[in-house]
Amino acid sequence: MKSSHEYIHQENGPFPAELMINIFSYLDGISLSCCKQVCRQWSRVISHYDDVIWPNVCHRDFEKSNAGRFWSFRFPAPSRRLHCNNQRSWQDMYRITKNWYNGYAKGFYPSIVSNSAPKFSYCNTVVGVPQEHGMFTNLTLALNGQVVRSNPNYHHPATGSQSLIIQSPRTKEKFFFEAAIGDLPGLPEAARSHSIVCHYSHPSSEWLVTGGLNGTVAVWSLSTKSLVRIWHGHRGRILCVSMNDEVVVSGGSDNVIRVWDLDKCNDNAKWTNRHRPTRRGMINISSYLSGRSDWYQGVGEIAVNDYLVACAPDASGPILVFSLLTGSLVYELQEEVPAQDSEWITEDIMAFTRLCLTPFFLLTKGKISNQSNKVKLVPSHHNVVLQRNHHHENNKGKSAMGYVTKLSDSKIKEAPAVAQMTPYQLYQYYKSVNTTEEDSSLMTMTPQTSACINVWDLQTGKTIYKLVPTLEKSHQNYTITDVRLSPDYSKVFASIEIRAQSHYEERLYCWDFSLTSLSTSHEAFDIMELDDVDTSLRKTGKSWACFL
Repeated sequence: MKSSHEYIHQENGPFPAELMINIFSYLDGISLSCCKQVCRQWSRVISHYDDVIWPNVCHRDFEKSNAGRFWSFRFPAPSRRLHCNNQRSWQDMYRITKNWYNGYAKGFYPSIVSNSAPKFSYCNTVVGVPQEHGMFTNLTLALNGQVVRSNPNYHHPATGSQSLIIQSPRTKEKFFFEAAIGDLPGLPEAARSHSIVCHYSHPSSEWLVTGGLNGTVAVWSLSTKSLVRIWHGHRGRILCVSMNDEVVVSGGSDNVIRVWDLDKCNDNAKWTNRHRPTRRGMINISSYLSGRSDWYQGVGEIAVNDYLVACAPDASGPILVFSLLTGSLVYELQEEVPAQDSEWITEDIMAFTRLCLTPFFLLTKGKISNQSNKVKLVPSHHNVVLQRNHHHENNKGKSAMGYVTKLSDSKIKEAPAVAQMTPYQLYQYYKSVNTTEEDSSLMTMTPQTSACINVWDLQTGKTIYKLVPTLEKSHQNYTITDVRLSPDYSKVFASIEIRAQSHYEERLYCWDFSLTSLSTSHEAFDIMELDDVDTSLRKTGKSWACFL
């Protein structure tokens, strides 16, 4: 029996819905979007039969074949397990992915709501790297929308062992993670020696993965609050863990990535066979590095999608991308360091790369020279690079008053080294770096490089554009301390640290890729602060929860 919607489609036009569905399924996304504007009946059919028409279009347009490679692209299906007020359709995912390829995004500082309850129900993203007792805290989201926190200084009050803290993003209440160990042979002893130093969870997964100080990796069930599996394999401590729907990946101080199989069963809360071998394989990073690279600190960052795993060192070094199927090296990515002719930039306090992996792109922290025009910037019409170039042009040729030549007014092409500066030049240099004056004539030096987010195309292994924020004052120094993706890949969030001699500020910036056009406003969502600065507890840094 036909549904009422099919009768409506047939009554409003001369063609039956079945015929139009069959024709529309062969069109590409651009043609299909044009067909929606032909008449009301076509628009209703294309929108109503989203699960029938658009999957074929998405797979055909974006899943390009990789001949000779042991990996391929997989288009992200709309996740029904994500708690969200507005569930994404296949058409929405097509538009978001197309915007990623074209670099269509709107950048802005989202408004922070007060402590009152947000309008939206579900927390989908958490951003920030606060410090507690001098150590960084890792934040992720669990399936129920709660925030999972790990810090080496978290110790359970009852047992004294290292533990996790679960936090409600709405009420900010915290409690220690209580989990049953079970009575399987060897499991209680292994769990007692598993001191948690890192973790990973995802809003669409039932599992919580933790890395231990003794080189073990544990899988916990968040629904039953129990330990379901623990693995041994690393010769040093675990530095990072991640997972997808099929595997868990872990990186350690021994320069090794290990891949573990998740159990395949219909009920995600149960592990059907605890004795089945689950170690898929390992990747020795040191065998792939060139002679000039040194990963003496181990695998510090890791990210995984359906077919690829990306990793970065705990110190400086290239980013390596491997195939999950074969363990072979796909890309060795390293950004060209911009030239700094007469600028000395203080090193970022947090030197982590902050990898984010989508089905088609890899996001990493980076820097760009303000004079560079080789790579596209997003947003292209309003960003800090344009602001600084405009500021430089406005102050070009202006000489300072007085009989002593300022450092910025000197005719010497290359500024002297810091150790060779005169006291007056040192005063002018540090005043330009840490100034808080409003008058632009007092700004002697504007930073020549700007912090950004590199967007790498996984099809070519090259940077296709850079995400750049905006600043209220272009001369300010800033760093990007954290980068996060929303689960549907529609938004990129960055924690931006703005610092000067007498000014310090942390703000949240967002690039929205869900736009239907660049002239439309961004999607509505709420942002709440999670952490409050408390000097008595040596607690610094901000974090935010996003409600969609």
